[in-house]
Amino acid sequence: MKVNCIFLFILVSSCLVGCHAASVTTFSGKRYSPTTEVKVYTDLSTIAKEYEEIGYVEAKGGATVSKQTLLDDMIEEAKKFGAHALIKIEFYDRARYDKYIGSYEKPAAKAVMIRFKE
Repeated sequence: MKVNCIFLFILVSSCLVGCHAASVTTFSGKRYSPTTEVKVYTDLSTIAKEYEEIGYVEAKGGATVSKQTLLDDMIEEAKKFGAHALIKIEFYDRARYDKYIGSYEKPAAKAVMIRFKE
């Protein structure tokens, strides 16, 4: 029984600290072929092509997950949905509470996926 409790504690602790994942919400339901590269634009005025916004991508992580890891997760997920780039990137903290460890924050990020018009 003691071994099970220790295993459960380690499992829960690792998810609080280092787990991360990304998810997508599409705007139109259209399906696009996956892409191999997704650019990141922090300044919309540098985008030279016309584009359409195809959805949101959001990444959430454990307490020690870096912004770069969240961005990498969003890029990989955006590729699967045929995005050419990410814009309007926002990093934020999600407040959480655990009855055993108290209050803590977990990092998250969101962005808009775009496809260039041909």
